[in-house]
Formats: sequence, structure tokens, C-alpha cells
Amino acid sequence: MGFLPFFLSYHHKIIIKMNLEQLELKPTDGEQYLAVANGNYFYIGPLLYEIAVRAKSLRSPVEIVEDLKRDLAVDINIDQVQSALDSIGKQINPAGDADGKTHARQRSSYIHFKVKLLGDDLLDRLTNSLSILFNIPVAIVLTTISVLATAGYYLFMSQPVVSLSGAELFSAYLVLFGIFFIHELGHAAATKHFGMKPHEISFGFYLIFPVFFADVSEAWSLNKRKRIAINLGGVYFQAIVSAILVGCVAANPGSSILATLLYTNIFVIVYSLMPFLRYDGYWIYSDFFNLPNLMGRSIMYPYSLWKFRHESPREKINWPLLVYSVSSYLFFIVMFYFIGRYVAKSIEYVSGEVGANTLDWGQFFSEMPYSFYFRAMIIIFMTSFLTYRLFRFGRKKFIENF
Repeated sequence: MGFLPFFLSYHHKIIIKMNLEQLELKPTDGEQYLAVANGNYFYIGPLLYEIAVRAKSLRSPVEIVEDLKRDLAVDINIDQVQSALDSIGKQINPAGDADGKTHARQRSSYIHFKVKLLGDDLLDRLTNSLSILFNIPVAIVLTTISVLATAGYYLFMSQPVVSLSGAELFSAYLVLFGIFFIHELGHAAATKHFGMKPHEISFGFYLIFPVFFADVSEAWSLNKRKRIAINLGGVYFQAIVSAILVGCVAANPGSSILATLLYTNIFVIVYSLMPFLRYDGYWIYSDFFNLPNLMGRSIMYPYSLWKFRHESPREKINWPLLVYSVSSYLFFIVMFYFIGRYVAKSIEYVSGEVGANTLDWGQFFSEMPYSFYFRAMIIIFMTSFLTYRLFRFGRKKFIENF
């Protein structure tokens, strides 16, 4: 009766020890430390770092408590140390396997049906030559050319009326997939430029929509400036594509398909830089202001400030977090308003057309232009994306606080 709990406890500690022996701890330019174990990357705070360092040297929880009290004057007990070690063990081995082996946490767990397109070796060779584009003089020249070319197109060139046939729309989609691949290649090339190895570029489905993504996890160990440069790498490559597309449109001014590609590429650049969605702009904002877990923390931050406003001493306001939180709520409100308004007007338009022309629904939709379905897919994507994000990050936070 007494032996079984003892054995289970001992076995659990052996697993943690085995995991911690494989754990690497690296300082960053912020207040956190980067922990790495077999491709699994996560940040830990200063106290957890001190506990992990002592545990790696095979110190027992009792010895760790004594060390922390003596060396850092930290008042901590054995249960708190054991809880901290458990939290590290879960980060290293989230599946909780009994063999104690570490497993790489899924970096894109919301992406399904993943297919690897470029593996480590091929991607490493390809980015060797592309990384030169991130030399500062080269990047300044190419970015300036892209901005001037794009601005010149909208200011001085006539834009054609976009009207695509089915074949043209299909071709545009294929080219756009290529542009999205180039976006991920930009992240990988930036990672290579800063001396880290990009691991792969893959294809999968986010919700029901096809996406590309690059595994550049090693960038976590770089400083803030370099991480931001890597996050900008995708839109930087897309900016280069925009300059090329402007040249193509100038040579073929009446081409609807080229104009569509240019418009969509610019839209994707702006969309990627929005900090309210977990794309490039989100990570740039998070890194710039040293705000890990930005979306999760921002959901309840205004409420927590209001709830504890009478406490003394009052918590110092984190202005970047507060600005992000309020702006994020405004963004979602505006987006849902315009999406709802567009859907209502579309339903009104479709109903009116069917009634006025005495067409049945099948006849009407067979005569609709392809651009209608293109816009409908964007609306479906935005609605599902926003709803999913609010549900995933907001539901638990609101339940915990109310």
C-alpha cells in the first residue's frame, strides 16, 4: 500500500530528471529565458530558470529550496518547486508519455493535413543564396523600389476593371499560392541570414482553408531585433513580388488577371501586418514590446485593471498591452459590423434580383460573376477566423474571471 505511491512518485521524478538532462537554457534580450529540448521551444521566467538550472545539476527539491533561500533570498517551499518542475516537464513532454522522452510541441497545432514541401536540406541550400537579400543595403534598395513602384501604380496608372473568367480565376489562385509560398520562403531566408537553420516549408489547412507555413523555431533564440526582421521577411519578399507585378501590369495595362494578383498581393501584405490576428504583425508587436502570450493576456486586461483599481499599491499600467487590448476589441467589433452589413446587403440584392427577374435560385447563381464567389470566400474565411480566435482565446479567460 505504501510502496506503490512511493514507486509512482520516484518514477515521476526519474522522468523529470531525464527530461531536464536534455533541456538547454539560453538567455534572451528580455527578462525571460529560452528553453529548448529536441525541437521544443518555450520561454520561462527568471525564477523557473533558477529552479531548472539546479534541477539539471541533479539537486533534489529540498536542496533547491535551500539553495534559493541561501543564494537569492527567495521564500519558496518544496511543493512550489515540485509544481515548477512539473510545469517544465509538461512543456517538454506535453503528451505525458511514460517513457520520459521529449516530443516537439506542434508549432502549428491549428493546421491540419500537413504536407512537407521543402525539407531541411533543400531549404537550407535554397536560402543560402536568398539570404543575401537581407543585407541592409540590399534590403533598403529593394524596399524603396517596391514602395515607389506600388505608389506610382496607384497614383499615375489607370487601373483596369477586374472581370475574370473561370479559367483566369483558377490561374490567379495558382499564382497566389506561389506568392504565399514565396512569403514563407522570406521567413526562412531571413532565418538563414541570421545564422539559424530553417527546418521546412509545409502546406496544410487552417480551418477549411489551404495555407503555407515555415518552421523557423530556431529564431526564438535570437534577439528582439532579429526576430522582428524574420517576421518581416515574408512581407519583404511579397513587396519584391509587388514591384515585379507592377512592371508586368505596366507592360500589359489591360490585364485583369495581373491587376487582380497585384491587388490581392498588397491586401495580403496589409492583412499579414495586422497585429490583431496571429500573423506577422502580431509577433512583431509581441516582440517589440516584450509581450509574450499577447492575445491571451489582452482579453481580460482592461477588466483586470478595473477590478483591482482600488488595491494598494496599484499595478502599474502596461500601456502597450492596454492599447493592444482596446484596439483589438474595436477591430473585432468593426470587422463583425462590416461583415454583417455586407452579408445583409448581399442577401437583399440576391433576393431582389431573383424576384425581379422571376428566376429560380439555381438559374440566378449560375449567372453570378465569379468575383461574387471570390468575395464570398473571403467573408467566410474572415468570419470563421474571427469566431474561432475569439472562442479559442476568449472562452476560457471569461469563464475563469466570471
